[in-house]
Amino acid sequence: MRIASEMIRPTVTTFLDKMMRRDNPTLQVEEIEFSDKFVGKTLLDIQIDNFINALILAVRKGSDWISNPE
Repeated sequence: MRIASEMIRPTVTTFLDKMMRRDNPTLQVEEIEFSDKFVGKTLLDIQIDNFINALILAVRKGSDWISNPE
């Protein structure tokens, strides 16, 4: 899958590689897990804007992913 991605979308693959490196202070991908008390609440309810400079790419709900959540 990695090799195919590199062939089909080399720029995207390079960008994602840069994001995943810990030595890149400008842009990093992180996983944030919330406790059960946040289940069923919206991002607005949990005041996600308190995470300064955070860009929410997706939210996982069970085995489903909601990309670019409101």
